[in-house]
Amino acid sequence: VLREQQAHVGETLRAQISSAADERSLLSLMADRPLPASLLCDALVRLAALVQDCPDPDAWAASLTAGPDFAAVAVKLYDAIELLEAAQLRDSLCALAALRVRD
Repeated sequence: VLREQQAHVGETLRAQISSAADERSLLSLMADRPLPASLLCDALVRLAALVQDCPDPDAWAASLTAGPDFAAVAVKLYDAIELLEAAQLRDSLCALAALRVRD
């Protein structure tokens, strides 16, 4: 029963990540919800893709990554880094690079 509940929660979170209306709502979801490492990686990759589709991705990335929601996400990623598989780590680092995160 517990595994079924965990699977349902994971599916719900995955659906919320993929259907987030915009970058701010996705970032808020990432900051506010406890996400397993794999979903945090998926959300970060989606965030970077959404930002890249903006008219001025560099400016928008700078704006998003300067806020407290992104700071919370960065802490979560730091805490989860050892739980990521190699491909997830690569994807997370590429997403951070696309978002021009320097720290």
